[in-house]
Amino acid sequence: MEVVIVGNGIAGITAAWTIRNRCQKTTVTVISREFESAYSACVLPNYIAGEIERDKVFIKHREDYTRGNIRTVFGEEVTAIDVTRNKVYTTWQSFRYDRLILALGSLPTIPIVEGISLK
Repeated sequence: MEVVIVGNGIAGITAAWTIRNRCQKTTVTVISREFESAYSACVLPNYIAGEIERDKVFIKHREDYTRGNIRTVFGEEVTAIDVTRNKVYTTWQSFRYDRLILALGSLPTIPIVEGISLK
């Protein structure tokens, strides 16, 4: 079985490692338009402030994906999905899948609060 996961945030990596832990034979491919492996946005201010090392920002490192036998396609954006042919197309290549997981994140909701746009 071939699983393609679009998105390398917490949902995407959780899906990838859950699949890997349950079935070693499944081919798992994670596609992300970001160039880096999964990181925690919550600790970015600490990194920018010099309070933690860059290495501590990442949830998973490239070596983790390799050790987990998870193929990564970083720095490419998904441009199309053909559900009749079970194919995902990126800027430079295409991937066949049996199962597709879209772990694309979400957009924040900005509450309606007086003065929300003030500095």
